[in-house]
Formats: sequence, C-alpha cells, structure tokens
Amino acid sequence: MKKKNLIYGLFLILAAILILMVSLNVSLGFIANVPVVDILMSLLIMIFCVSRIIHKQFWIIPICFSAIFMLFEKEIAEYFGFQDSNIISNWVVLLFALLFAAGIKLITSSIGKKNSVKLSAQTKYINCNNFNKEKIKVFLGSVEVYFENIESYKGDGILDIECKMGNLEIYVPSSWNLVTDIDTVLGNTEIMPGSTEIGPLLTIKGTCSKGNVSILRV
Repeated sequence: MKKKNLIYGLFLILAAILILMVSLNVSLGFIANVPVVDILMSLLIMIFCVSRIIHKQFWIIPICFSAIFMLFEKEIAEYFGFQDSNIISNWVVLLFALLFAAGIKLITSSIGKKNSVKLSAQTKYINCNNFNKEKIKVFLGSVEVYFENIESYKGDGILDIECKMGNLEIYVPSSWNLVTDIDTVLGNTEIMPGSTEIGPLLTIKGTCSKGNVSILRV
C-alpha cells in the first residue's frame, strides 16, 4: 500500500508542476514548435487513465480524453482548418465529460457488485460451504457480516474489504484462527482479541478510509 501511495504521490506532484507550466506557457526550450509540456501532461493523463481502467473504473475515460482535447485544442483546430483556435468552450467540454462519466459510473456500478453497499445499511451472510474468497465494499453505508455453516469451513479463506466513510462490522467465530492486514487511513479499525492458532485460518485484508471497521469474536 505504501509503495502505491508513493507512486500516486509522485504522479500528482509532477502533474501539478506540468499544469502550472502549461498555464504559464512555459516551454522546455529544446524542441522548437513542439508543445513538449502538453505532450508530457497528456502521457501522464493516459497512464492514469489506463491504471483506472485496469481497476474497472471506466468512468474516467471521458474525463481524461476531454483533458487531452483541451491541451491540444489549438493543434486540433489548425489540423482541421478552423479559423478560431477555440473550437468549443472549455466549460462545455467539462460539462460533457462530467455528465458522460456520471452516466458510465451509474451503469457500471450496478453490474456485478452484489457485495457492494452504498448509502444503505445491510446484513451480509457468507456461506462457509463454498467460501474461499469474498470481497465486501462499503461506501457511506453500514454493513454487518456473519458467517453461516461454520462447521463446514475448512480454512484458508480470504475476506477482502474496502470501507470508505462507512461502518463495517465483521463477526468471526472465536474458534477460528484470525489474521488481519488492514490499511487504515484517517479511520478506525478495532479487532477484538481472542484469536487461536488451532482453528481454521481466516485472513481479513483490505483498506479502511475515513470509516470504521470492527472485527468481533463470537
């Protein structure tokens, strides 16, 4: 997690510097008539876009391409022979990108996310008859997680959690061996003691951002 944060931190700093250079019309000075800063900025945007697509965040696509269009609007206008380099208002481009992205977000968020909870309170039951790996995502909501048919659990199951500005309570049988690896950022993670190394192993890993995660033994 720390390596990932370092990469994104460096990316944001470099992007901020390039944005400032673009706004001040700064040239790197070693390639004439080539918008080097704009090209570097576009490459950063594309790298970021690809990284989000890998994580199935397809809503980022119209925002990235709109940003690239605004960077190269002058060159696009010249290529197509427009008299005015301002082909379309930046506000229209931004509004289009935001509306398009919101539409994609609404469509994709409703597909294949049975364990994703947003703006609601729910109770989830994990069936131990066929439990190998499950993922629970909570955003601005509250979720209680219970395990059922625990006598059938063989061990080595993984529960992957993602809690953002929500509340997640996980009730783990006290006879199980519990291992946790939760990255907490501006949030709170509480783990009730009582783990045993004899019982079947359960691993709970993931992130808690500005939320609350409680792992209780029952």
